[in-house]
Amino acid sequence: PPAHMHHDLPAARRTIKYMGHRIGSGALDRLSSPLVFVFTGTGNVSRGAQEIFRLLPHKMVEAHELPALWKQPGPHRVLYGCVVRDQHIVKPLDSSRSGPFDVGHYRLHPHEYESTFHESVAPYTSVLINGIYWDQRYP
Repeated sequence: PPAHMHHDLPAARRTIKYMGHRIGSGALDRLSSPLVFVFTGTGNVSRGAQEIFRLLPHKMVEAHELPALWKQPGPHRVLYGCVVRDQHIVKPLDSSRSGPFDVGHYRLHPHEYESTFHESVAPYTSVLINGIYWDQRYP
């Protein structure tokens, strides 16, 4: 049932756990591709969504693992979760800028970066849970 049909959070958790049992028993075996949940951000929204997601049979993967994961044939009896951070979805416009990703620089100078989400993450995403801060300054 939809979330608003549950009396409280414990009731919703029971339903989610039941769905997890069904997933683990083969309810998604017809899917040829993995079911990948991508969580953006690391704040309360993302953490809360991940808490509920973890009630289901799952495996957490890193962003760089997504292309290889997508090529794995089914059936998949788990859901896959991936938390993407700024360094996974943007890159500097200046290609001579090398070294580790500097989140502080990105936050101060977002106009010096471009989004790579459409190439690095979106093609492998089944469900996007958007918990990242955004305003017009950011790519």
